[in-house]
Amino acid sequence: MTEPGGLKNLPPKDDGAKLRASTIDAGRIRLCDDLLVSINRSWQADGPSAKPPVAEFKAMAPVAFWSHDGPEKGDIYLAAIAAHDAWWLGFETKGQPFGITLEINSQNALSGHEDPASAMMNDPQNFLLVPDQPWFDAIRDRDGLYHQLIASFGQHENPDVGATTRLTAFQLAEENLTPHPDQNIDEVQPLYSGNTPEMAATPHRWPGRTLAAKAQPPKPCGRITVLMVTPKAFQTLTGTTLEPETFIDKGEAPAPFDPFQ
Repeated sequence: MTEPGGLKNLPPKDDGAKLRASTIDAGRIRLCDDLLVSINRSWQADGPSAKPPVAEFKAMAPVAFWSHDGPEKGDIYLAAIAAHDAWWLGFETKGQPFGITLEINSQNALSGHEDPASAMMNDPQNFLLVPDQPWFDAIRDRDGLYHQLIASFGQHENPDVGATTRLTAFQLAEENLTPHPDQNIDEVQPLYSGNTPEMAATPHRWPGRTLAAKAQPPKPCGRITVLMVTPKAFQTLTGTTLEPETFIDKGEAPAPFDPFQ
């Protein structure tokens, strides 16, 4: 079944009122009551590179609920991303810590395991710890190079879908988090991982905390799938009018902003 805008194989659109486990809150997706997830747009940096990418932020991507697709996928959202954008995920919580696993285009974005949720407790590279890590914006390849998250439009099966991200959230108890003896919490560095044997042996680089050995495997508290689609498809499918100038880049890219400088 082909939906307007060239999207294929989408579940039927519905309001999901009786089943939804998430909602849109000021442009971000609220999941498990206390976890906010934003889909953001940035300029593309020169890459891939030997250092993590640094690029100027543009804006949060417009998002819209599409449907509820059952407990294995949870709620499905559309996010408008231009072909010349890089995109990244932002996370925020007011107090409740969360573990988050990510699949991007059916690949575990952190460790390469086929089932990131079931492997979460066995390898600290399988999840992001929030609020310790406030974003995820790149994947490190086997050669140690960092790749921004860039939508790839024009694929034969779904030409208007440039990327598919599935996020699973787990509520964690504070007493099950413990400082890592070899980490300095004052030397904050983002976690960039990838499908490499070397990365599996690398300590979790962002937080000064990890899961204690006594921690019991948590159950997921929510799942969302986000389809990065073209602005044109987003407008056609949702009936939302987007400002054209929002997705037009004019002039040279601004100087990058590095929050760690």
